[in-house]
Amino acid sequence: MVPVKIRGLIQVSEPGSPSIVLTSSDDVLLISIGIAEATSIQLALEKHKLPRPLAHDLIVNILSGLNTVLRSVTVYKIEDATFYAYLRLEQFNDQEEVIQELRIDARPSDAIALSVRTQCPIYVAEEVMKEAGLKAELFYRELGLDQETVDEIEEYYRQELGGDDEDDEDDDEEEDDIPPPF
Repeated sequence: MVPVKIRGLIQVSEPGSPSIVLTSSDDVLLISIGIAEATSIQLALEKHKLPRPLAHDLIVNILSGLNTVLRSVTVYKIEDATFYAYLRLEQFNDQEEVIQELRIDARPSDAIALSVRTQCPIYVAEEVMKEAGLKAELFYRELGLDQETVDEIEEYYRQELGGDDEDDEDDDEEEDDIPPPF
């Protein structure tokens, strides 16, 4: 599995068709998503608090009420230009012991919207990255961005949105090695 970071949303082709930008150290993965999901992700990235919860906020609230933690999101397959993802959840009892581990199928857009809200890691299967990923250097060049601009964007994500670009030893760990939050 390849750990990735969310870099934001862009319009790649036709109007009304946003894509989420996920990056690893060398690759960029674009996943087309719906406008509603893009809005939800963008609001969460910018840490906007709305007076009433959106659907993804509601799901996070339900998970919390069920003493369940979203451990990770994994984009595990691409088939016929459609990406597939799953949520890895852990449910705890009152003694903070894991009583159930779940793997739930999800659309990548919904899974990523939940990830932004819970700050859980996102992984992409190596096969998916090889098949659908783009080399970061070529991607940024195609957008007409020089290295200085890319550095400014990354600095913005680090400072303003709480993104972390530092190479952590944890990034190389398997997703199952993530310790409980309690």
